[in-house]
Amino acid sequence: VRYSNKTLLGNWFEEKSAEDSIFAELRGKREQPGSARSHRAKLEKCKQRVPHSYSEDGKLRFGDSVLVHHQQTGGSLACDVFEPLAVGASECLVSVSHETRPTARNTFIIEPVTERCLKEPHEEPSEDGILRYGEPFYLRVNDSLLVDEKLDLVRPAMYLTSEAKSATRSSRVSNSQAVFVT
Repeated sequence: VRYSNKTLLGNWFEEKSAEDSIFAELRGKREQPGSARSHRAKLEKCKQRVPHSYSEDGKLRFGDSVLVHHQQTGGSLACDVFEPLAVGASECLVSVSHETRPTARNTFIIEPVTERCLKEPHEEPSEDGILRYGEPFYLRVNDSLLVDEKLDLVRPAMYLTSEAKSATRSSRVSNSQAVFVT
């Protein structure tokens, strides 16, 4: 009797089923969040070009889309909404990007502070929408990063925030105040 790779020995059905399940598992891993394909899609979403605001008078207005430039490094403030600070955390990484053209990752939308507890009682956003010196404001993550294609929905807005340095939280690079989006 001659045996070859086509000869069926023992419980060949179980062997075939095991082989099929291994291939199915590998195919499933390719679609999982940590896969190269998923990583590439996230990177493309972060690097997509988005418009930023232009103002002839040079004034910033609420609703403007801005790029925050860091003078010392020559880079721009960038959020990494796909990089949580810890597993299951709602806070995501903020870093400096050397990309200076406006992308989804490094453009933010200026929003007024409307909560009374966060501003002086006499302060109200200006009627003309111009951001004044000393006026509190939020920087919101670009909406194009918040679109969930699988659900065809936009996730809740994320805002730039910071927290004073503590024993449990600080910047990874400078060991100073922690900055993140949440």
